[in-house]
Amino acid sequence: METFKRLKLRRWRQFENVDIDFSSNLSVLTGKNGCGKSTILNILGRHFGWNIHLISTPYLSKKKKENFGLMFGKQLKKILKFQQAQKKLENSFIATM
Repeated sequence: METFKRLKLRRWRQFENVDIDFSSNLSVLTGKNGCGKSTILNILGRHFGWNIHLISTPYLSKKKKENFGLMFGKQLKKILKFQQAQKKLENSFIATM
């Protein structure tokens, strides 16, 4: 499985100069709305070839849920598992294992 060791962002969107070291086991990104968590996930997602426009939790009507599942395919299960794990952590807590 391919993993990231480090991500450096220079003058990209809201980031002026950011270095992130990823754990080989687990890294968790947390923070306030608008701080750039989704931006980082989009960068990583593009590298892994995820076919999604934005990584987020959209509001879905019952009718649109079927299309949502088809669009994400296998990645949907991974995203939902991540969201469930994320809910268990406090918003300001960063954990690596």
